[in-house]
Amino acid sequence: MRLEGYAEARVDNGKMLRLEHCGLAVWIAYSGHEKDGNMAWFDFRQGSVVVKNPDSEILMKMWFLAQALVARVQGDEGEFYDASGNAIRSTTASPPARKSWWKFW
Repeated sequence: MRLEGYAEARVDNGKMLRLEHCGLAVWIAYSGHEKDGNMAWFDFRQGSVVVKNPDSEILMKMWFLAQALVARVQGDEGEFYDASGNAIRSTTASPPARKSWWKFW
């Protein structure tokens, strides 16, 4: 992981879109990582780490990070994910004490 503080992407019209936030980090060991292309961006804000459209590899990375923070990986439908990036059926468990939940969109 490398804390960048910004993310850039080229949009359909060829212009560069730039988002700046102090909590933006890129996972440089991601197998889909391409310089000037596909990157796995993790954004920490309001107590959550948010990753847009994570694949199973990114979900697994989120799970390992969540373990270090005594947190969980939660989808926008309320589902939780395990170490393999698979949805866990039960969503009735209480949240971990004193740590924010992880989520993605």
